[in-house]
Amino acid sequence: HLLYSVPTKSMPWMSYKKAPGENDGSVTFQVNGMPLHWKLINLILVLLPKVYIWFLTADIGTVYLMETSTIEDMIINAVALNFILGIDETICSSLMSPMTKQMLQKVEQCVLFENPEVAAETDNEAFQRHTQDTKWGLKTPELYAEILPPRLLLMIMISSFFICKYYSEKCTPSSDEGMVSIPIRMPKSDRMSFLAFLFGPFPNLFPVEVAEDVTLWEMPPW
Repeated sequence: HLLYSVPTKSMPWMSYKKAPGENDGSVTFQVNGMPLHWKLINLILVLLPKVYIWFLTADIGTVYLMETSTIEDMIINAVALNFILGIDETICSSLMSPMTKQMLQKVEQCVLFENPEVAAETDNEAFQRHTQDTKWGLKTPELYAEILPPRLLLMIMISSFFICKYYSEKCTPSSDEGMVSIPIRMPKSDRMSFLAFLFGPFPNLFPVEVAEDVTLWEMPPW
């Protein structure tokens, strides 16, 4: 959203401010305009790789947790996944120079979402608006919007998508109307193509060839 919100033109991110009557001023940093070519560079080199890494981590993490047999191991694996998601911030904080850290700490707050109507409200108008919120009942849609925020619903939808993806790729229907694991077969080669590795979350795009007559493991009959 930041790439979309900032103006698409070259604007200074650093400014020197000096108050009247003072000998020394201060340097301030703020999020400002960004030329189009820099937006494209950030889109290709930062945003798209982070989206792909997020999707890959969510897909592999779902498989990792779904194939965990005990609750104790699931908790440990969930903590391990959380550590993996924070590796980029750990590396960034460890490798950044002190000057860069100081610049980031002094960056002024960037307002991405601004409601002019709320900003122009007086104290009395804000009080009256919040007083109306106390009159919510079971038939008030705003009540359920607060109980089930959009971010929570989005998380439920994403989790459901990856769980359904896991069952569709790793399981097959059985004769008793249940789902069982698919047979594990020997790959024809010990080498994986780069495209098969790159599109690992989408195994049907570049599938790994397997020997249909060599089965390493198969779900035993009940």
